[in-house]
Amino acid sequence: MLFKRLIIGSFVLIVFSLAYSQVPKKRYKWKPLGPLTTSESDADSGRWTSTGLGWMEDVLIDDDWYAGSVTGGLYKSKNNGKKWKKIDADEVQMGTLCITKIGETLFRCTGLTHYDEHFGFGILKSENRGKSWTKTGLEFKATDLKPVWGLDGNSFDSVLIACTPNCIYVSSDFGQNWNEKYTEEDGDYRTSLMSKHKSSIAFVAGKHLIKSDNNGESWNDITRNLSYYAHLKGKDSMARIAISEDSKISGRFLALYAIGNKVLIDESLDFGDTWTNLYNESHIRGMSIHHTEIAISTHNSNHVIIGGVRSYVSYDNCKSFKQATFPRYKTSNFAHDDIRGIQIIEDNEYVLATDGGLFLSSDSGKSWQDINGKGLNTTMIYGFELLEDGRLLMGCQDLGTFLYDGKNWLSIASMYGDGGDAIELKNRTVAMINGTLRALDLSNLKRHDYIHPPDKKPGKPFMAKLYNYPNSIDTFFYAGVNVWLRENANWTNLTQKLDGKEYRISGFDVNQIKPQQLYCAFDEPTWNSSDLRNKFFKSTDGGTNWTDITANLPILAWRSISSITTNPSNPDEVFVSLAILDDNEVHKVYRSQDGGENWENYSTGLLPYETFKIVHLPNSTGVLLSTLDGMYYRNNQMLSWQKVKGRIPNIAIRDFELDLKKRVLYAATYGTGMWRMKIPKKMLRY
Repeated sequence: MLFKRLIIGSFVLIVFSLAYSQVPKKRYKWKPLGPLTTSESDADSGRWTSTGLGWMEDVLIDDDWYAGSVTGGLYKSKNNGKKWKKIDADEVQMGTLCITKIGETLFRCTGLTHYDEHFGFGILKSENRGKSWTKTGLEFKATDLKPVWGLDGNSFDSVLIACTPNCIYVSSDFGQNWNEKYTEEDGDYRTSLMSKHKSSIAFVAGKHLIKSDNNGESWNDITRNLSYYAHLKGKDSMARIAISEDSKISGRFLALYAIGNKVLIDESLDFGDTWTNLYNESHIRGMSIHHTEIAISTHNSNHVIIGGVRSYVSYDNCKSFKQATFPRYKTSNFAHDDIRGIQIIEDNEYVLATDGGLFLSSDSGKSWQDINGKGLNTTMIYGFELLEDGRLLMGCQDLGTFLYDGKNWLSIASMYGDGGDAIELKNRTVAMINGTLRALDLSNLKRHDYIHPPDKKPGKPFMAKLYNYPNSIDTFFYAGVNVWLRENANWTNLTQKLDGKEYRISGFDVNQIKPQQLYCAFDEPTWNSSDLRNKFFKSTDGGTNWTDITANLPILAWRSISSITTNPSNPDEVFVSLAILDDNEVHKVYRSQDGGENWENYSTGLLPYETFKIVHLPNSTGVLLSTLDGMYYRNNQMLSWQKVKGRIPNIAIRDFELDLKKRVLYAATYGTGMWRMKIPKKMLRY
């Protein structure tokens, strides 16, 4: 009997050890590559450039400086922007949509607004300058779809007012408990403001201007009181209203908004009851829901700074404005476009939060200084390519395209706007730049040749993806609103007969040993469980003919495919990752082992958030998946997915590439730049 027990015990131990050896370790060696400061640009002085760091949504200047990234958390500087340190530890990386200090308490409004669903987890607070954070009573689940855009309060009472896109919340006990006080479906609220002169007065602004006279207990829409409301015609509307209070003159507020091509500024001298127009001109452009900002100098009421695509300064109480920032690299008034936040430090000191980071003026907007100091790692990457020589070519949100040689980052964007995916061919590299496909000569970075496919469908999505044709050095696929094959400098539309309507191609795969086998998927679910068609297709002849296999995967009635991968050694094994936030059951990955005929939910261990890319590792059963909350790995010996975690935040990874010779994984995050990880040998073994 003892011998039998020893045998059974030894067998269990062997099985456990074998299973454990096939599961990767729990922490991995991740290293941030940056950009950690604003990159140099190959653009000549005076030329437009989009170099910078990532999208900063808000900035707070106090004894310490705080900067909120729209997707990458919260940063703090103790030396006026020379160095920055990340001070959040989100379980799922949230953006910081608003950062406010009331008394000695720091409040952080959370949200993510760049994915299929906009959501947040509510408001956090810190009593120790960001060293630690606790929840307030305003707490949301992801499925509530409520990012918190604005928060304000007064240090002399306990009332706080917060806004999500369509709701106003009020707390009378400094954030412990909250009540929903006002709802408007198309409010698009972005700003909460409580008067510092009269504590009972509060405003919330977005597409409408809402006012409370009684500490937020009741609210009234006062948009019609603005000077130009009576002149609205046809399709004209106010994209967003921004409001600022004069700290010197009690009762004085300014409201900034745009109608058509006109920018208007109204003034109220009676706490918002009546408004008169101060400014009505059409030479300032670029006010929208994303960037409409206004601030009044704390020392001189005649000094006003506004922000849209660029910033403008008035020294005469809004009678006239002078453009203050220009996207011309290495000039004294260079600052990145798209103003998201304005903070006035002193009478002549302004700080701008922009799509390219932070900029400081110490002379009332006449000149600007980049304060994207070391550590403000907030770049948002859409796609990249690992080049044969080891360099990285990456495309970013609003920052264009960058080249990284292992030490330095260089902006090579000769065109302004978003960068995207890239692919290396025999004699050149092809990259998505500002929504169009360009051929780059990396020995002459200023040369960009237009080679975009001649697509007749509307739109040229900057989110298009590029795929190598197996064992070819010049042939590749472009997956945008159609799948195109480029061969011998000619384009062939492979999906023109498919009914994807206006949707883009969201998933595509070409098998490595059987390149005639293609899969493609269109964005968006069918939204109808009895109409499962036109979303998922398979071709076995290189795209000449396609079979609609949507009905084989019924979950596509309520989910859409974000990525597709097939086993490089077994074309019949197919994995798809799914977009759209899950509620109860998790549906993030499905696997087929018979060429797409039958599918199993392969999601155990995953969180319910959006996915971006799935890749089957060659010569193994392992699969890597990038999601909104980071990277995951699973092989056939594992019962669930395991997080590939380490120093890297739990942040969206939109793209990743593998250098199998050096066993290195490069991950492009959407908010903390590029990261590198050493791949454990056993991850490639099973």
